[in-house]
Amino acid sequence: MTINGVDYEKEFSVFVKDDPIAGTGAIIRPDEIYEGDSVRLYATPVLQSGRTMSSDSCENYFVSKNKDIATIEGDILTAYKTGTVTIEVTSVFNGNVVRGTTDIEIEEAGMTSLSITAGGSKIIRLTDKEYDSVPLYVTATDNHGNEIDLSDAEIVSETLSDTVTIDGNNEIYPISEGEAVFNVTVTLPNGRMRSTSATLRVSRGKSKSTYYTPEEIAIARENYKNVDWVKNTYKSYIANADKYVENCDVLYSLIPSEGIPRAICLGEYTDPLAYVCRYCNTDLMAKFGQFPWLHSPIQRPWKIQCP
Repeated sequence: MTINGVDYEKEFSVFVKDDPIAGTGAIIRPDEIYEGDSVRLYATPVLQSGRTMSSDSCENYFVSKNKDIATIEGDILTAYKTGTVTIEVTSVFNGNVVRGTTDIEIEEAGMTSLSITAGGSKIIRLTDKEYDSVPLYVTATDNHGNEIDLSDAEIVSETLSDTVTIDGNNEIYPISEGEAVFNVTVTLPNGRMRSTSATLRVSRGKSKSTYYTPEEIAIARENYKNVDWVKNTYKSYIANADKYVENCDVLYSLIPSEGIPRAICLGEYTDPLAYVCRYCNTDLMAKFGQFPWLHSPIQRPWKIQCP
């Protein structure tokens, strides 16, 4: 056989070291490959003494015997479809040439995981409205970590809890607070099927902190007991927060609909007077920055004032 212009079998057939190479094969890393994947091939040369050598200690050449299933360029194997591809490996060490073959299974790409949420959240909001519902969302990923299109998939779901009900359109109707356990089976158009279960919480509000950890909360409470400036700061924060808590309904009513246009300027962006007050002729951008307006949603709702 000629490799890089050298006929190894003719030139080196009698050139044998004390421990010549006796055989070779191939492995892939990672050790699973799915259709559409590309992976690196590593030779597994073995000396006559039985010692396994590292792949980079030899010159190695790989050939695919089933190019319709997978091809090889250098040491990169690219899979096109499921099946068994036979890899012919040639290893050269100290002038000795050996060949071996290895069969590698190409697996079908499919669903490896399912995730369930209630409209994108792990919490189902319980309200006083009898017919309030939230859709059950299911996402699936394949072997490559890509999200699978489930628009044509059959999704069958059921709940094992009395805290919610779920209809044939995968709409969740909360009944009472607690945990809701769901079983979901997804069947793709090609017949591949996967099932999973998930537990979501039904709650009227937050059930635990979502920003500060329990350890941080414990430290803050300890500091409040023992450090004077922390205690004073706490009292100041509570006083400032109370005036908003007392006006929650007022603040909620101030949120405008999406139909009302928004602007931070007094004119179009291309208007040279876009940030000049029409009353005092002050360049507000130059003097106060991009958001100069004074506002007090409780004392002066719906009003802004030139600084």
